[in-house]
Amino acid sequence: MKVFPLRWLWFLLLTAGLSACAVQTPTLTPTPPPSYTSTIQPATATPSPTQTRRPTRTPTASITPSPTLTPIPARATLAPAGLLYLDRVGIWLTENNGQSRLLITDTRALIAPNLQFALTRHCDCEGYHVVDLATGERLYTLDNVEWAEWSYDSQSVYYQTQHLSDIEVLNLKTEQRKNLTNTPKRQETLPNEWPTHPETLIFTSWPSDETGGEGFIGQLTVMQANGQNYRIVDQKYLADIAVASPDGRILVYTTHETAHVGDNSEHSYITPWIYDRNKGVRPFPLSKFGFEDISALSFAAPTWSPSGKQLAFWMGQRNYASEEYQYQDGIGIMNLTNSSYKFLSQFEQSYYSHSITWSPDEQWVVFYAVVDGFDNEGLWLARTDGQQTYHIITSYIGYDTCTRIFSNDSLWLVFTCNDDTLSGLWLWSVASHQLFRTTISTSVELLDWITP
Repeated sequence: MKVFPLRWLWFLLLTAGLSACAVQTPTLTPTPPPSYTSTIQPATATPSPTQTRRPTRTPTASITPSPTLTPIPARATLAPAGLLYLDRVGIWLTENNGQSRLLITDTRALIAPNLQFALTRHCDCEGYHVVDLATGERLYTLDNVEWAEWSYDSQSVYYQTQHLSDIEVLNLKTEQRKNLTNTPKRQETLPNEWPTHPETLIFTSWPSDETGGEGFIGQLTVMQANGQNYRIVDQKYLADIAVASPDGRILVYTTHETAHVGDNSEHSYITPWIYDRNKGVRPFPLSKFGFEDISALSFAAPTWSPSGKQLAFWMGQRNYASEEYQYQDGIGIMNLTNSSYKFLSQFEQSYYSHSITWSPDEQWVVFYAVVDGFDNEGLWLARTDGQQTYHIITSYIGYDTCTRIFSNDSLWLVFTCNDDTLSGLWLWSVASHQLFRTTISTSVELLDWITP
């Protein structure tokens, strides 16, 4: 059986050390990016060939990857303002003049969303400091803490004292600490606030006497941020992280299932579910999109579009009627307003390539994939209507190490990849389909775009 791999992107581990000084990177001679009113003509996507393998439902559009890799530019352009990134020195923020300001000299610090505080690790790695970035003052110390994360409003820190231990919280306003779960017979991990409903925490849990193997996540669990109303949403074990709709009304998640086929042999597949805050759990309505035999399908990496009107999945489709046991990978895009469906075919997940990124205008998705062999592995951009696709950059790491973010106007994509051959920070122009190397050319990791 082909099972979608999972990749958990754990937050940066933290060590101590702080510099409140502003440092600027050396000034380089930049080449400005092209204007959107320039005469650069967009590339034309290659028409799709006839395919011999079809998904369960014939898609309304299909795409063929561009055969030519985007050329890497020789000269550099200025990085846009508001990029938060780290290198071997520390964590930096790009400014309007193209220079970068050093926020902290701790390469594993976790910056608060409001950019006012940071979590830094003890030198003995047995706790954290809460640090004021402006003054360098250590405001609080969390001893014997293994994992910590900021709340969305930067006013609380959720943490666990040991791996898979109880979830606790430090409130910076009241300076109070509280054990939220206090469940000796269960283990918890991956707590996050429910977007638009920060009074609710989403996490996974499971009985303490159970252990899982590779890809084990646990059972979807929610509770109030004050520790009340601890609820196991579904007794089935998750195949992927649950994702909240932009309006905060529902969660979509996937679970492992089994079915009997052919000679009554068992096979596993992965199917999506919905958890509604008001109505509880229900199956994802796959039949509305024309899917009949859901046991022939597997879904991974559910990703909401910014408006919440569309949902993208990595999909695998199994053909039991074929003597050659055909299996097709691709990205399925479901329109929840009119129940239409498109299958972006011919893309295969590389090992641990999982993430799908939507553009704010919902015209594009970016993902890491393999197409017709590993020479075409890397970062790809595809229109959600299935009409165009571009191979942005090649990576031979064998799995997804790229962090990517669109600008708010959907005209630029900024990304970094943890690949020695692709060091630095890169820009892709969606308007002209051109790649730009920025003046930040050393090995860096993109963390966020504060003002895209």
